Amino acid sequence: MRLSGPIPEVVSPDPLSRLLLEEPPYGLHDLTHALRKAAADRRIEAVWLRLQNPQLSWASLEEVRAALVEFKSSGKLLIASCEDFGMDEATYFLASAADSVFAGPESFFEFNGFYLTAEFYKRLLDKLEVEARVVRAGAFKSAGEPFVREHLSEENRLQLQALLDAYNRRFLETVAEARGFRWRT
Repeated sequence: MRLSGPIPEVVSPDPLSRLLLEEPPYGLHDLTHALRKAAADRRIEAVWLRLQNPQLSWASLEEVRAALVEFKSSGKLLIASCEDFGMDEATYFLASAADSVFAGPESFFEFNGFYLTAEFYKRLLDKLEVEARVVRAGAFKSAGEPFVREHLSEENRLQLQALLDAYNRRFLETVAEARGFRWRT
């Protein structure tokens, strides 16, 4: 099973639309459904997960990994590899569900932590002489910040840091458990 590039939640059932919109041939639902069917299919002895920079949201990574763990719990072999493309945190998060993980001799492992980026448009709007008006109620309402600020508010920084900390904790706990290590927070 090759996982590469963006994998949307659903794809169009129409092959012509998929071709014109350059959608992948399968979506997240198709992928997790196929893994569940493979777990129950007596003809399938193993799944080889060939990872080539899959681009998934954290929630989608969790869903795919859960389906991989469910497949593995059926007693069948799950192998992951990355060829020469290497692995980052998201790719290894998926691969860690496997019984064995293989990489080519020139592969790299990029483990440099999680990050979030934020874009701000206030200066652009100022140059265009456009005034954004944002109505918000409460300190942790930051959806309008990109239009009225040039940097994160302290409240937004706190909530984004909490989100990153949760991703990091989940990653470390999951990988440690999968590899038989004890992890303390």
